[in-house]
Amino acid sequence: MDEKWDFEEENEGEEDDDGDFVEQKHQRDCVVFLIDARRSMLSSGYYFKCLDAARSTLKSRIIACDRDQLGICLFGTEKKNNQMDFDYMSILVPLDEPKPQTIQMLDDVVKNQKECDWGHSDKDWRSSGFPMHEAFWLCQQMFSDALVPKDATKRIFVLTDDDNPVQSNQILRDRFLRKAHDMLQSQHEILVFPLSPANKTFDLSVIWKGITSTEYGEILDTEDLMTIIRKKVFQKRALTHIKWAIGPGIEISIGIYSTVVPTRPPQPKYLDTNHNPLVSRTKYFSSLTVKEVNPDQILRGTNFGGETVDFTNEELKEIKSAGERGLKLLGFKDAKRLKDYHNITHSYFVFPSEKIISGSSKSFFAFHSQMLKQNKIAICKLVKSETSRPKLVALVPSVKSMNPDNDIILSHEGMHMIVLPWANEIREPPIPPPMSDITPQQQQAADDLVDSLKMKQFSSDLFSNPAIQKYYACLQAMALGQSGVEEVEDDLVPNSAALHHANRQITNFREAFFGDENSYEAKLAVTRTTKSTTSRAPRPLLGDDGKYDWRGLAERDQLSLLSVVDLKIYLTENRLPASGKKQDIINRIKAHLMS
Repeated sequence: MDEKWDFEEENEGEEDDDGDFVEQKHQRDCVVFLIDARRSMLSSGYYFKCLDAARSTLKSRIIACDRDQLGICLFGTEKKNNQMDFDYMSILVPLDEPKPQTIQMLDDVVKNQKECDWGHSDKDWRSSGFPMHEAFWLCQQMFSDALVPKDATKRIFVLTDDDNPVQSNQILRDRFLRKAHDMLQSQHEILVFPLSPANKTFDLSVIWKGITSTEYGEILDTEDLMTIIRKKVFQKRALTHIKWAIGPGIEISIGIYSTVVPTRPPQPKYLDTNHNPLVSRTKYFSSLTVKEVNPDQILRGTNFGGETVDFTNEELKEIKSAGERGLKLLGFKDAKRLKDYHNITHSYFVFPSEKIISGSSKSFFAFHSQMLKQNKIAICKLVKSETSRPKLVALVPSVKSMNPDNDIILSHEGMHMIVLPWANEIREPPIPPPMSDITPQQQQAADDLVDSLKMKQFSSDLFSNPAIQKYYACLQAMALGQSGVEEVEDDLVPNSAALHHANRQITNFREAFFGDENSYEAKLAVTRTTKSTTSRAPRPLLGDDGKYDWRGLAERDQLSLLSVVDLKIYLTENRLPASGKKQDIINRIKAHLMS
């Protein structure tokens, strides 16, 4: 069970120290995609790219958080379809929680390149200007009609290739800016995704600057659009806000954010035959009288010296109490004292918050700057709740840095919270002495092999969990009524073809440690024969040349006696795909031998 950031009530005082922090309450996120549907967007292909981005967002939100609300509003349509009777405005998808039917509709539109039912305006707006303030009025009405909760975030994603829709019309310009600032004052967020127009550059400073929090340049292709929207859809939500005691009577408030959250398939809900949710209830019975026992009559017992010591729930909570929840500064240490092996779990990001104590940001960054200047880290005591076990943590200051090639933020300004191990959690495994009989030739062969197999520009965020991806692909196919399941590519399958550039280093390494190729194959054959059991069929012997007779094995239908690792030797040597189940690999080998 995951340990939760539940500060109001914990499960009868129990806590799981191996768990992770999770959000107390998910703040609903409501997003309206305001897409330019004029003829120029259709001609450039941006219209369908924007709908595809919205469709992808709906798919991701229906999995990540189906309580969020998303809608699509089109401006620049030939006809109108909206409750406010605005010209050139149409609501394609009302603001609502993601629905499979909506995704199916967008799939059909994008796949078949279907134009909008209300047409695409080809009017020349350069003289009159487009009434963008009416588009914002309509978006605001969509939030109102959807009964969006007061604490929900309300955001408008504007996707257009027009950096000045109002043109030189000063009246429309004033109305647009006034309405945009009114929406910002009422806690709406406006994000502009500047699509690169034909034969010119998208200039945000013409009219959009000052009303949007856009922090990137014009978007040149679909991949950029998908990536940026994906980053903007997933908001940075604080796990919790707590106080940080930095001295007697001195406290500031901070927000704690999770940098990594394990993804797990959701637990299934139990339903009856009519698809109604089942409700479970727990009752306790005495083993002697078989009578029901009320929760307030239940004691907790533990053995100590052969005796059973009883506790009530209140007594147990009092014993486990580690003091008031929050963060308490213990002192500072040199940053070099923090070792890599001190990271027993992933880190958390700490940033000042004004929600509890105003003025916390100035105090926080005063500490931050001095810690950076003196190369120090802060050692603190963390208590998540009054019944939680205390944790020892280190706060490591970080500075904002960006990738100069693509302006992607690599790290933010703030502090990283490292959960430190206690003394009884540190292990010192026995380390065998280094081998002294390795020859210089073997050492050089190992160095060359490692160098040749180094992964260029490796990043773990490039790899998706294949089990999770397959789970959601099956779920999506069933929910959308699709005939087949979308094939999921396993990024963890080694690319055998890419290893051919290291063939020479691999051969040198094998010969340096195991002799020539024939000797190596003979040793493998002896090892395999030794490990074989009487329950398995005998493994085919190697040929006189120390290699497998692949054609003979295939003709005798004996390929199944080889392991998957053995079969992949053939695939690698012949540059064939090495993915798939064992039978798929056997069929691939047979087809290649017959070709």
